[in-house]
Amino acid sequence: MRNPAPLVAFALAFAATLGPACAEVPAHVDVRGDAVSFFLLGDAAWLAADGHVTIQAGTRTIAADSVRYDLHKNRLLATGNVRVSGRGDQLAGAAYALDLGSEAATLLRMDPLPAMLTLHRDELRTAVVEAPKAGTFDAVDLSDSHPYIRSRHAILAPNANLRMSPAEFPASGGAGVSLPTFLYTLASNRNLNQSALPGAMIDQQYTFFGTANSILAAHLRYDEQNAVTLGMDERLVAGDNAYVVASALPFRDQQFDLSAFQQLLPGLQQNFNADHVFGQYPSDNARYQLQWSERELRTTFALNQNNSSQTADLVLSTYDRWIPHLFEYKLSLDYGFDRNPGTLPFASDFRLGPSAYVQSPPARLPLGFNASVRYDYTFTAYDYPHETTNGQLSLNFTRSLLGCPVKFNGAATFQQIDSRYRDDAARWLSLPNSDTPYYAPDGTLWPGYFAFNGLTTLRTYSGQWTYQQRGDNQIQFTAWYTDDFPQYHGFGPPPLSASLNLTQRLTSMLKINLGRSYYFGWNKQYLSPQWTFSVSP
Repeated sequence: MRNPAPLVAFALAFAATLGPACAEVPAHVDVRGDAVSFFLLGDAAWLAADGHVTIQAGTRTIAADSVRYDLHKNRLLATGNVRVSGRGDQLAGAAYALDLGSEAATLLRMDPLPAMLTLHRDELRTAVVEAPKAGTFDAVDLSDSHPYIRSRHAILAPNANLRMSPAEFPASGGAGVSLPTFLYTLASNRNLNQSALPGAMIDQQYTFFGTANSILAAHLRYDEQNAVTLGMDERLVAGDNAYVVASALPFRDQQFDLSAFQQLLPGLQQNFNADHVFGQYPSDNARYQLQWSERELRTTFALNQNNSSQTADLVLSTYDRWIPHLFEYKLSLDYGFDRNPGTLPFASDFRLGPSAYVQSPPARLPLGFNASVRYDYTFTAYDYPHETTNGQLSLNFTRSLLGCPVKFNGAATFQQIDSRYRDDAARWLSLPNSDTPYYAPDGTLWPGYFAFNGLTTLRTYSGQWTYQQRGDNQIQFTAWYTDDFPQYHGFGPPPLSASLNLTQRLTSMLKINLGRSYYFGWNKQYLSPQWTFSVSP
């Protein structure tokens, strides 16, 4: 798949199945004022405008001293010297509550006499004098809340997006970040959060265009391989049933990614993921998966391509099953085919692989510890003389320190991987010629490596202490000790390592993670420090 054209064709064909979506509220709303602020309060989103406020909602114009706008319910409350025009009659009053979806409104009029009027389309001839419904004039208290964005002008596409120009992101400590304009997506569809971009230490999204069913965005990114670079992605969704996400890294990365999903029937879904890397080292990867979920079993058919190698798998598996008070388990069976697997002289092979896991329920231990045990096992047999076995035992311990926001997590993992070849194992394992000396990665003469026969033992012990402050702010210290085979003279992971990570939220849209890690006494180096840094929303 050296040509990415098949990916583009698939994306167009997949997008054709999405179908159109209709907006619940067709109006676009323009809000201006001396201070326009956007608040995120849990699952609610509010727009607060104060001072010489003017709102243009379709043909309706609202002027007031203050407005509170519930962006999810599409309801607004205007208070103080309210003037309404353009839709029906000219209205004036002390307060005006409007539901944009139904156009039902309630007006508190003070002239010529105080009166509460229930209106439809702002027409006085059909108005009804009656007490308002409970909560009609309830105003949300934002006095103790910090705004996500401040501005003087906001343009709202209900249930789709909110654009604020200019956009200031205030920081809790003072000055924040300012942008000429910023688009925030209000659409509740979780598929709009899907991304096809590869991981990066920093990925700051800037949305150019958005609707209730699409997003076009640029990404300012940083990773260790490409340093600072730019990316683009386009997301198309059809409710919760389907989405297509395409991304491009056109500069240093030179990569194209595609991700797609569709719910064909209840219990039947398909996925497609692919990437094409250009440049000096081109590569192609693609995966298609069709999955059928029944009451007791799940059946998965998957096709994979990695450059010139292809695989096909048919997997039958149970769900994660829980036997009360005893254990949780899962069983699966994989029948697969490999083409160009890289194991010469075989151009293809078939394989059969059962796997399972079992996990204990959490148990209370002395000194306030909670513990659980899990064992995973996988066996794979090929149609040529090769078998692999992978068994892993994991022990996990947790404890919260009373009276202090510190949590301890400890783990011990014991894993054995056995790759057995029944004929000429040394050649299949790529072992060096035993007639010539073998030097380990650190340059040390190591004749003991000839004893390796494909059996690898991995033993890892770790302890993690987390000090959690309010919100996302935390300090985390982690230490690891590994005792593996093979693990000599720079071959394998370092026996002892540690890391310290600081996570701090600077603004409502900016969180940083700063880390320092150390490898002790490995590969002729006593101390090998490294820095890590990442930025996220």
